[in-house]
Amino acid sequence: MSELYNRFSEAYKALEQGDVSKMEELFAEDIVFTTPERTMHGRDEAISRFKANQAAFAGMELHVDYETMVVDAGDSCAVEFVITGRFTGALDTTKSISDDSAPDEMAATGVAFSLRTTDHVWWRDGKIYRFNVYYDPGEMIRQLKDADAWAAEPA
Repeated sequence: MSELYNRFSEAYKALEQGDVSKMEELFAEDIVFTTPERTMHGRDEAISRFKANQAAFAGMELHVDYETMVVDAGDSCAVEFVITGRFTGALDTTKSISDDSAPDEMAATGVAFSLRTTDHVWWRDGKIYRFNVYYDPGEMIRQLKDADAWAAEPA
């Protein structure tokens, strides 16, 4: 694997420990970070997503089969993985995962989750300038919901 991919992998391992700083160091100032819900521009806005997830999810682990789920093209890479964890803190859906049914903030439900996702990043001068994330946000929201609490939400 390339040195750039190795740095990206180390940043994800740090996220499992609750540390967003290694990912932040990889982001170019002008990064464009795209998820199914929104496009974020600039390092501060992009890293706010990681911070929102760190505040909401405990015990996150990224399960990657490095033999079959990584494409390293040198100046870009794609990684498919399954992320697991537990929903233990309030989730700011204006910065993180959301769908049309999610309020701006979701209270923790304590439920465990598992989500298949793919990240595709592009490098320029040793920094990530483009980062696309692919997953089904509806599937994640369905897993995070506490049916009793959401039934009481106004329509």
